[in-house]
Parts: sequence; C-alpha cells; structure tokens
Amino acid sequence: MEKYKDEVELLQNEGICFDEHEHVYPVEINSYILDAPARSFVKTIIGHGGDRACEKCEVKGVRYMSREVFCDFNARLRTGESFRNRRDPHHHTGTSPLEKIGTGMIMISPFRLDPLHLVLLGVFLRYLVFLFGKGKMRGLLKESEKNEIRSILNAIAQYVPFFDFNRRPKSFKFFFFFLQI
Repeated sequence: MEKYKDEVELLQNEGICFDEHEHVYPVEINSYILDAPARSFVKTIIGHGGDRACEKCEVKGVRYMSREVFCDFNARLRTGESFRNRRDPHHHTGTSPLEKIGTGMIMISPFRLDPLHLVLLGVFLRYLVFLFGKGKMRGLLKESEKNEIRSILNAIAQYVPFFDFNRRPKSFKFFFFFLQI
C-alpha cells in the first residue's frame, strides 16, 4: 500500500501527461471498488464479521446463531472526523496509508459498498430457500421448474467469460449443500 500511496501522491501533485503537446492532466481518485474483506484491509478497520464492523455507523454487534447482527438502527453515524480521531478504537486495526493522501474514509467517500456481501449472500440465499424449500418446508417451485432452472444454469456456465467473472456459475448442488436443502 505504501508504493500505491506514494504513486497516487505523486500523480495528484504533478498530474499526468499523455500527449505530445505536454498538456498536464490533474489526477483524482474517484472510487475504490473493493469487496468487504479488501475494503477492511485497505482502510485498516475490523473485518466485516466483527462486532464493530459497520462502516457507516458506530453500532456494536451481537452474536446470534454464528452471525454478527446489528440491531441498533439509531447508532451514531461515523464521520470523517470521528474516523481520523479514532472515536471508536475497536473499529480500527491501524492507520491506512490512504489517510495520508487525504482519501475520505467515511460517509461520502470513494469506498463503495459492494452488493455481493450486503445483498446477494444474505437476501438472495434466503430467496432461494423460499423458492426451493428447506428441510421439510416445501418451496414455491415445482420439481420440474427446479430442474429447468438447473439445466439452464448448467448450459450458460460455459459461456460466462472467465476474464470478466473470476468464478464460474455454481450448480444448485452448491446452494443445496450450503442451505442444507
């Protein structure tokens, strides 16, 4: 991260020249697109499963059924100032090199929250349980509809470009195992 910080600092101070007319273009980092584990590493904050892991507010989590649950909907919001001052010391694991170059870490910041961990892995899996059923609970779909979905997913898996998506679509066997269906 130190090499990256040094390069960004240089580019922000001096800009970048692309053409033969030596026009210097200013450089500004607009967004960091990272998943939750990478974001916590770069920001040097507690990981997404920790009891003070919320990046937007100072809620303290509670452990429930092997998950961290955040129940206080009125917790104090994190601000850039509270982040810099380490008002919640349990949230921080160190000082990010990006803070030294003025990167905002909270609220309107260049760190975008990813829908994979926030929505898809929680809500979508529950939706699959609703459709397919779990244990003795009968799902919404008929067996023929489930088989049709399985065959379509298996058929399109070979056409998913590996360079755009680093994981191939998984068969529903994975979800059935994961959900204990």
